[in-house]
Amino acid sequence: MKAKNILLALAIVTGISTGSLSSISADASTWHKGIPREIRGNFETKEYGANLTMGCTFRAKSLVFGASGMPTQVGYNVHYKKLHRHSYLLRYDAHADGLFKGGKKLKMPVKRVGKNLRVFGYKIIFHRQSVHAHN
Repeated sequence: MKAKNILLALAIVTGISTGSLSSISADASTWHKGIPREIRGNFETKEYGANLTMGCTFRAKSLVFGASGMPTQVGYNVHYKKLHRHSYLLRYDAHADGLFKGGKKLKMPVKRVGKNLRVFGYKIIFHRQSVHAHN
């Protein structure tokens, strides 16, 4: 009977310690500086509503996000965390501009969908804009 109690206690302690370790390492992703290469570039939506569009540009260490009739957000001090496959959370600082209050550690979820992006959880797809030199 003592042997069963000892084995039961050992199993409980092992389960508790394993559970606590797995919860500690569950958030293994960390913040990295800059913007991941797979989402860098110029992106723009097709016209929607009353000829409205949105656009965003992701560079190595900065981002620009704008929508028709709204102030442009220029982000600097950008960091990212990978959430899932092709899915990132960007954290950035931005100065105030008009109605946009700016702030520190603002967050923008970005998901790559093929060659295009989905930004801020909008259902609208941001299409990659080709950057070719015109002569």
